[in-house]
Amino acid sequence: MNRTMNKIKTLKTLDISDFESIPKAKLYDFVSLIPDMSPEVAIEAIRQFPDFIKESKDIVIAFTDIIQKIFDSNDEDSRALYEVCNRILDDISMALENKNCSEKFKEYLVNRECEIAKIIAEHGHSKRLFMGNIVKTVGQVAAGVVVAAGTIIGFRKR
Repeated sequence: MNRTMNKIKTLKTLDISDFESIPKAKLYDFVSLIPDMSPEVAIEAIRQFPDFIKESKDIVIAFTDIIQKIFDSNDEDSRALYEVCNRILDDISMALENKNCSEKFKEYLVNRECEIAKIIAEHGHSKRLFMGNIVKTVGQVAAGVVVAAGTIIGFRKR
């Protein structure tokens, strides 16, 4: 890990004049920069922000709530898509069983079945990528909180 960010570079990156003026809205940005800061800069910044751990915990709790809502919403959307696809596939299966269907029409129906299977597979893949990105982002925030808390605890023991 390359900890090269000095105080001036950190302040400029956060677009603030001093660490005392870190607004709550920039706390996530600050936490994500901690791994790149020199330990002295991180300690100085955290020392000037007394409610850092409380605010960080609040952010993690808020992210957890947001993620749960996204998962719930995504599950509902997925369930609706799968229900529609299953109904269509059931209808296609019934049509394929019809002895009056021409071979050309049966081939058409089989192609539609393949298209629906592809839609379901693509949705599953997109969902996994989306969820993976969410977990990665929350993991980075949580790691920043842990690093910051560890820095504070280490500083207090001195």
